Amino acid sequence: MIETNMATLANIRGETEVALATYGSALERYQRLNDDLACASALNNMGLAHSDRNEWDGAAQRFSQALEYAT
Repeated sequence: MIETNMATLANIRGETEVALATYGSALERYQRLNDDLACASALNNMGLAHSDRNEWDGAAQRFSQALEYAT
């Protein structure tokens, strides 16, 4: 959770590359813990970071992955 908050702060600061890397690290941790809700949240936030970079395909892919974890 703390790692996700750090990634969110990086994204707000416009440091989207740092944000994506940190969200990715958090996602790996959540996957090891089998925490599907946290995985969905991390992927959703990664989608938002991709959107901030105008990377629409990357955003759509992450949102789709998040939906798989959430359902």
